[in-house]
Amino acid sequence: GLMERFFKFFAMRTRKTFSGFVQELRLQKAAKLLMENDMTITQICYECGYNNVSNFNRQFLHQYNMNPMKYKKAFLKKHEPFNLL
Repeated sequence: GLMERFFKFFAMRTRKTFSGFVQELRLQKAAKLLMENDMTITQICYECGYNNVSNFNRQFLHQYNMNPMKYKKAFLKKHEPFNLL
């Protein structure tokens, strides 16, 4: 049907499955939220469309090679103000 043709066309053009592409967008949004505000991991998980925190953590780890908390800590450490005192 139409949806099957769309998924095939999408995969041929992007070299990704449609669901994989959506997953990537959700994780990019999560990474952005981790860097930009003080939401909890659980809040970010639900905000990005996940309904299971352990699945969110697993998917995030697979995409970024670190869990969301480590990702946030690495970002904060990299961007903390330099202090000579």
